[in-house]
Amino acid sequence: MSGDNLKKQDKSSHLYTMKNVCAYLLLLLLINSIGRLNAQDVGHLKLKLGNKSYDYCEMQPAGPVKGILILLPAFGEKPKSIFTKTALPKQAATYGYVTLIPDVPMQMFATEECINELNALVEAKTKQYNLSYGDIVIGGLSDGGAIALCYTEYLNSKPEPIKLKAVFAIDPPADMARIYTSGEQEIGYDCPLISREGRNGINNLNNLLGGSPAASPDAYYRLSAFSASAANGGNARFLKDIPVRLYAEPDLAYVQKTYCSSLQFINLNAYDLEKLIVFLKGTGNQRSAYIKTMGRGFHSWNIVEPEDFAVWITSL
Repeated sequence: MSGDNLKKQDKSSHLYTMKNVCAYLLLLLLINSIGRLNAQDVGHLKLKLGNKSYDYCEMQPAGPVKGILILLPAFGEKPKSIFTKTALPKQAATYGYVTLIPDVPMQMFATEECINELNALVEAKTKQYNLSYGDIVIGGLSDGGAIALCYTEYLNSKPEPIKLKAVFAIDPPADMARIYTSGEQEIGYDCPLISREGRNGINNLNNLLGGSPAASPDAYYRLSAFSASAANGGNARFLKDIPVRLYAEPDLAYVQKTYCSSLQFINLNAYDLEKLIVFLKGTGNQRSAYIKTMGRGFHSWNIVEPEDFAVWITSL
């Protein structure tokens, strides 16, 4: 091979190497840019209310804000973690929804402090985005779902009802009287974890509500999202004219295998939802639905299919 050919090859090899370096640097720049954009998608903000401040996360759509989606975490979940557990915020953003995930005081019902925080958040954000309560969809997982139902009922119970666009709940503990009964059963199961959970649940309800459902019926009726033993459904009567979706994956075989073979259907939150949807349909609410899934994950955000959910809220 001649010297000229070697020079040509050296030159060609040098150019090829330079192209690779440039392509590599461009790829790094692109990755870094995407990383910065993703980091900017979720804002970590504070809401001031009197002498207290509350944390919340916010994800805005790329274009104009057309609606507000409020997601309430389950007990022990941090607001930021929800963005890694479900694609609901990103999917809603493609339809113009801003997602808000507040860190609310957590119980199986909406406390006065929780309601005040949600009121302040809603007031601030509807003003910021020039929207109304009718542009808001609220929902959550487990205790967060129960709070979403309770808050919607609270708004609808006013002398002049305030209507949200829709409410949804994923596997919520809706009827606290049933939770108490379930806890009594769980204490007797030969499964230390479940027995302890039942005992803790009963102690918590005794402390919060002043005793058992028999001892403090008014407290259970007043604070539960749904009262199956009441002819009027308790607070669920305030859901009769609003779109409602209830989600659960009632996989009894899974929980028996994973947690305790003695567990029964009454020990699952889905027990409440099957009764609640019958009640809502009985009130004439044809915009209510109970969605049962299989294989999407017991008691998880993944139960809700994001695209189907986004189509639902935008079709209302």
